[in-house]
Amino acid sequence: MTCDEIEVREHLEHAGNEVFETDLGEFIIQKLNSRPMHILSPAIHVPKEDVAELFSKITGEQLPPTDIEKLVAVARKLLREKYIQADIGISGANVVAADTGTLFIIENEGNIRLATGLPPVHIALIGMEKLVPTLEMLLKPLKRRGATPITLCLLTSV
Repeated sequence: MTCDEIEVREHLEHAGNEVFETDLGEFIIQKLNSRPMHILSPAIHVPKEDVAELFSKITGEQLPPTDIEKLVAVARKLLREKYIQADIGISGANVVAADTGTLFIIENEGNIRLATGLPPVHIALIGMEKLVPTLEMLLKPLKRRGATPITLCLLTSV
């Protein structure tokens, strides 16, 4: 979100860098040169036929719009190759502990571990509102009973 607000992708592309969004919806929006419709579902307004046409152009393979699993698999394969080739991975964070530098990142597609772990350099771009003083404060919401299970990634560098 912070990257979008300050147009990081556009700046990097203008400087000659190849940049790929790693969230599937954001990737679709990027490749269509469109704008996100919703913060949680950026490509919800894009029909599956348009996605199939886009991915067919990218891969050179005719992809049917009715095979959603195939479309997702195509995107996953393409993006995995980009993670491996990337010089830098950029992410945000849900919360950051100031005392340890630990990043708390909730993910839904499994991309965060790839974007932060495979490239040799990881940059976390976050706003000041995401900082909490201690790791204990960062972990406090996770200790509540009855919380919905989530996949999360905690990153601390030494």
